[in-house]
Amino acid sequence: MFDINQMLRDILLFGSPSAEQDLRSLEGHGSSLFSILKDRDCSQAEIESRFCACTNNVIKLNGTDSNIISLAENILESKERTIIGTGYCQPYRLDRVQSVKLISEGLTKTIEMQLYLKNDGVVFDVSLTFEESKIQRLEMIRMDWYSSTSTCLPHQLDFIKQYCICQ
Repeated sequence: MFDINQMLRDILLFGSPSAEQDLRSLEGHGSSLFSILKDRDCSQAEIESRFCACTNNVIKLNGTDSNIISLAENILESKERTIIGTGYCQPYRLDRVQSVKLISEGLTKTIEMQLYLKNDGVVFDVSLTFEESKIQRLEMIRMDWYSSTSTCLPHQLDFIKQYCICQ
């Protein structure tokens, strides 16, 4: 993305050399795709590990492994505790875990996986980052179209719509 941004700046400069001073004053990351690029890894190209397509330091894990299933169930249970008390949402029922990978960057480890639920075809994309056995970040994004499964929520609970599956 940063490389494309730099390339677009170059295009603007081709059309208007007077824009150079304005564009040079703006902070920029990346390298223009019009320049000669050397081989880079994701961190050098400023690409977050979760979006990195490189296979360096990435280990695919088995989604049917009992430890992975247990981790997935614990993640779902943790999120479920925050919404179930509203009285509107039903409990999650895990169907399967897919696309599990472990990404290592120094002391930081990230486990990414997709959780498929039995509830209305719900799919969550989960990223769990930890360092030295301490959780640093848990991100859970709903990947299916969730507007039809959260219509029971009152407006003041809109912030949990992507997590709620109405009873």
